[in-house]
Amino acid sequence: MRNLLLPSLVCLALYTGCSSAEQRARNDAGTRDAAASSAPTADAALPHDASSAGAPGHDAAVSSKHEDAGSAHDASADSGPALPALKNPCRADAHYGAALTSSSLAATKITDTFYFTEGPVWVASENALYFSDVQAGAGADNVQPSNIQRFTPPNTFTLWQMNSGSNGMALSADAKQLIACTHDTQSVSSFELAGKLRKTLVADYQGKHFHSPNDVAVRSDGTLYFTDPNYQQGNRSTNIVDKTRVYRLAPSGVATVVDENLQQPNGIALSPDETLLYVDSQDGKVSKYAVLTDGSTGPAQPFVSGLQSPDGMTMDCAGNLYVAEFNTGLVHVYAPDNHELGTISASANTTNLAFGGSDAKTLFITSGARSGSSGLYSIQLGVPGLPN
Repeated sequence: MRNLLLPSLVCLALYTGCSSAEQRARNDAGTRDAAASSAPTADAALPHDASSAGAPGHDAAVSSKHEDAGSAHDASADSGPALPALKNPCRADAHYGAALTSSSLAATKITDTFYFTEGPVWVASENALYFSDVQAGAGADNVQPSNIQRFTPPNTFTLWQMNSGSNGMALSADAKQLIACTHDTQSVSSFELAGKLRKTLVADYQGKHFHSPNDVAVRSDGTLYFTDPNYQQGNRSTNIVDKTRVYRLAPSGVATVVDENLQQPNGIALSPDETLLYVDSQDGKVSKYAVLTDGSTGPAQPFVSGLQSPDGMTMDCAGNLYVAEFNTGLVHVYAPDNHELGTISASANTTNLAFGGSDAKTLFITSGARSGSSGLYSIQLGVPGLPN
């Protein structure tokens, strides 16, 4: 997610710096290329809890250990294990049909009563969708507060956690926690679904604060991959890392850099078989990386370009990539070979997306409308997908 894009009157009334955010969004652009590549197969890994027990509420920020930068199927299939069983609905031996019934589809609005929605995560055990509701910047540091909301279809909304400071979120490998990019403390945190206990997973890199962690993907062994643009940094400027980067956090607590050459990295997603990592950036490009068996990644390779301010991403079980395009309100859908299958329209300023529902075929789409009346949308598709 980028900074909230609000009308000028709201900007003047609530916080400063809106004009620069709007200009940044208008300047997002790129040119399309068409390169695809192969990746090595990752070993299947057992689910692993991404955090440990801690004190209730906000605990003291925990510094990680650090290293230098290094590093289609059919839903009717009746066999094949999920990877991992509690989180990933995709079957290794299934054969899926077409994801889209048309090259141009439209999602249905569920609600438009929130301020700026982001980070949707489907929790199958609860039949519920969690998402962040981000507010306008406040205080001397102009940091954007946020809450976690819970949606139970068809129409029940509950405030689940106030002052979560969350943006993009994912489900932990054991499906017992929300893993959240928490820009309030410039960290990545976990929230236990049972009890709401918050714990800091990583708070700095080589002794310096992150800018504002934005979106996160979780591997089945508990490895985290997250982006760190400066969109929610606000006025904070003390002891902050020198570049916007993509990071990997190993289950051991060691943080390494995946890529430090992307312009404001934003959305991030792992393929269902965990052999590929996708990251988009402010210049309108999506890059992909081979994921090795130890969780490390290969060099960036171009996947697509020419998008207008790409934001959050998710994937379906056939390996198709769904990219929210903030400036146009479209979701672009790409096949594994990078050709575009079609688009799904939702609200202006789409921010992120996740699959859910009883058959994992409902795509939920969040948005941050310029009017400040932000929406949640959904559409039923032909292939199941990942819950974040």
